[in-house]
Amino acid sequence: MKRFCNILFFGLVGLSLGAQQPPPLGFDLSTESSGSIEKGFRQQSEIWLDARGLLAESDLWDRHLEARAEARWNIEWSSQAAQARLKLRLDSVDIAEHPERLLEEAWGRWSAEGWSLQAGLLKPVWGRADALRVLDVLNPVDRRNFVLDPLLDQKISQPMLRLVLEPHPVLRFETVWTPWLEGDRIATEGIWTPRQMRDLLAGADSQFYQQYRTAIEAQAYASAYAFFMAATGGNHTPSVSQAQAKVASQQQEIANQARKETDATMARFLAYPDQLRWENSQIGVRLNLTSPAVDFGFQYWYGFLRLPSYDLATVAANGNRLIFSYDRVHHLGLDVATTLLGFGIRAEAALDATSDLEGDNPRIHNPSLAWSLGIDREVAGLRWMLEGRQRLLLFFDNITKSTDLEKDSNRTETLGLLRLQQGLFQDTLNWELAVLYGFEEVNAAVLPKISKSFDDLEVELSGFFALGRDDRGLLSQFYENRLVRLRVGYRF
Repeated sequence: MKRFCNILFFGLVGLSLGAQQPPPLGFDLSTESSGSIEKGFRQQSEIWLDARGLLAESDLWDRHLEARAEARWNIEWSSQAAQARLKLRLDSVDIAEHPERLLEEAWGRWSAEGWSLQAGLLKPVWGRADALRVLDVLNPVDRRNFVLDPLLDQKISQPMLRLVLEPHPVLRFETVWTPWLEGDRIATEGIWTPRQMRDLLAGADSQFYQQYRTAIEAQAYASAYAFFMAATGGNHTPSVSQAQAKVASQQQEIANQARKETDATMARFLAYPDQLRWENSQIGVRLNLTSPAVDFGFQYWYGFLRLPSYDLATVAANGNRLIFSYDRVHHLGLDVATTLLGFGIRAEAALDATSDLEGDNPRIHNPSLAWSLGIDREVAGLRWMLEGRQRLLLFFDNITKSTDLEKDSNRTETLGLLRLQQGLFQDTLNWELAVLYGFEEVNAAVLPKISKSFDDLEVELSGFFALGRDDRGLLSQFYENRLVRLRVGYRF
């Protein structure tokens, strides 16, 4: 609830900024919106019904079905020099656990010639990659649906202050500041829980269960000895076999009690740091240079890695809780985009430098290099896109401790994507086929999708099919999650 109130406060501050009506200064407000900005008030509402069926391995028969409903309401107001936007998203499944996600975006912007100031809950995008990004570091990502949701929906809006300066048509300078710290949301239960999280929780559950069962059995033996001593008036010491027989008759009760205490401990096992603290502030700058032939981007972000760090040795000292932390990082990035012979070409590269500059600290992620390269072209209405991304873990040979966060990692993590898209019948019928391929463990996933529009009604059928059985693979760890998804939406 505290987090929800904080997010609501930042959202309302942003809206109040945008709702001001300063003197008209004639600045174009279209940089944050698709299409041109019209003055006045606009709104759009959407309702979606989402059904997902998980297919069994043997007979492809439905063995898991999930249904959820989602409502969205987008409101936008703009004048000549100000703009405000509110996006609400109500998910029937997500609202109980994360009520703050009701506010998808809430911001205001005040603009003048050559600059703009924006505040509120934002989802700015850095970098030029289409899907396999390495520079879009401003927002954490909701990974609980893996790759099923669009990238913009996966991003979690953050309280931000954003200043954009455009002193020249070819030069754009941007700085973003946030007082907030939030990591990626990772599934801890259900079909999209990653292997590392499953292993972590299963190991903790087993250890706690054994501890509680041993302690409860010790109490049972003490009670058994006391019972026999009382029965003989304290004149006869009971044999070990007598105590064992009595405790053996209580094994189911002991197991149930141990499981109950284990479940209570596991319910609060994972702990996250306070999000709104000044020492958690993050800030970044980005410079875009535009020319007729090539566009360049350079950026620096002083923030946090979005994947958590932890130290299992501190669990007992912290009251049987594993406290997550997030590693400070100096992120340096550059990107380039151009067209050549009708092909669109985009490239990104990044260095993420943590404080573990020798790679031997088991509680801090190693520094890493990452790059992404993509090309695309449209031929006769068929758009194809090929993109690749690789992450190189630096100082890999220094990862020698069994407790190291990255002990099960590969030196490199390489992912390729091929996507085909086509719109037919004036884009009322659209199909898409995406193939993801992981090189290190030779695993892949196929994601087909087809959608049909009937004016304001849209029907979409999609799927996720993983190939490969290596549990270490980024994709094949979800081999059993072969999923079919049906979505029906109405806009008004």
